[in-house]
Amino acid sequence: VEFLEKIYQNNELYRNELELSGERVDVGDIDMPVLQIIGEYDHLIPPAASKPFNEVVGSDDVTTIEYPTGHIGMSVSSSTHEDVWPEVCEWFWEQSEPDEDTEEGAAADDVNDIQDAAAEQVQAREDDAADAAEAAADVEAVDGIGPTFAERLQAAGVETVDDLAGYDAAELADIAETNESRASEWLDQL
Repeated sequence: VEFLEKIYQNNELYRNELELSGERVDVGDIDMPVLQIIGEYDHLIPPAASKPFNEVVGSDDVTTIEYPTGHIGMSVSSSTHEDVWPEVCEWFWEQSEPDEDTEEGAAADDVNDIQDAAAEQVQAREDDAADAAEAAADVEAVDGIGPTFAERLQAAGVETVDDLAGYDAAELADIAETNESRASEWLDQL
């Protein structure tokens, strides 16, 4: 509760008013690369609430990846898995490469081998977690399915994204009382 009040409700981190263990946290002292991943239609953390943070951090290396999806869609949408997350991985990869003019550069082959193995493990775990989350996600996680369509689908037993995948566009259009084109757009996101 304290975290939510201080960070979200009172915006103490952004205002440089947050204290941890009696010490004030100064976001201007953040000098490492910063990455913000923003959903254009995110209703929980709107872009207008996230973007100003880029202006108060001390880092000169701030990257923003904004994608036309909502909060849940950022995690479960197949298009974000194709477009956003590879870009995020690439950003992290670039940040982890050693500088050529340091001694670390001499051991780059060993480091790269370790990073490759770790990246493969992380990717496998992310794929498993994403598949599970996508399958279990409520149908409203799909862009274009709002409360009305969700209610109609759920009344017919189509409650999750995984359930949605078990139908074709014509069947979904009948269930949700919409046109086949819209139902097809839903399925294209899976």
